[in-house]
Amino acid sequence: RGSPKKGLIGRDDVVIIKVNCQWPERGGTSTDLVKSVIAAILAHPDGFTGEIVVADSGQGRGSFDWPGANAEDTTQSIQKVVDSFSTSHHVSTYLWDTIRNVRTEEYDQGFYDDGYIMNTTPNPRTGLQVSYPKFRTVYGTNISFRKGVWENGAYNGTRLKLINIPVLKSHSGCGVTGSLKHYIGVVSVPLADPHGSIIYGGLGTAMVETRYPDLNILDATWVNAIPMGY
Repeated sequence: RGSPKKGLIGRDDVVIIKVNCQWPERGGTSTDLVKSVIAAILAHPDGFTGEIVVADSGQGRGSFDWPGANAEDTTQSIQKVVDSFSTSHHVSTYLWDTIRNVRTEEYDQGFYDDGYIMNTTPNPRTGLQVSYPKFRTVYGTNISFRKGVWENGAYNGTRLKLINIPVLKSHSGCGVTGSLKHYIGVVSVPLADPHGSIIYGGLGTAMVETRYPDLNILDATWVNAIPMGY
């Protein structure tokens, strides 16, 4: 908290809360945790006048309305949490699954459609062809995940903040994964599948070449150290 000059989030910032929405139950980010984070932002000491958007791509399997949520009340989905705030504040969701197959260009190139920006060549070190979303929220805010908020014909990169909230869990051969592996929900799998680059640090490339989180909160409410079948 603190003043806008010293604090993590300014009173009129646009905040992306990146969650895990690919799986229900304990495979998804705790909705109790997400609710607490949103409440903390809205309780900004200077009065929050900005916007919050909860986002993720479940790569075709994502949902913000899973019937079995990771919460004390399993009916409390991400969407229900967001809806509880949206009547009085600019809080929304954006499921990047819906644009993961759409390739586009940046706003400053004259493209205003929602979709994914993709590098033309793979990273020479990790082999990842970096991609990231560009989208318009329900409140009319144009966001480039990499460059920031598009307003008045220019990007405001400092006004866009990113809070990364992955679940602490294992992924077979990758072992225990957390904040870095969570970027699988930022890039587009159908346009440039990152899976082959993971062991070479591909998702680190995605983090560095797109947007580094302003804050990582590792959800370790439940931990699946050894998933069933392995």
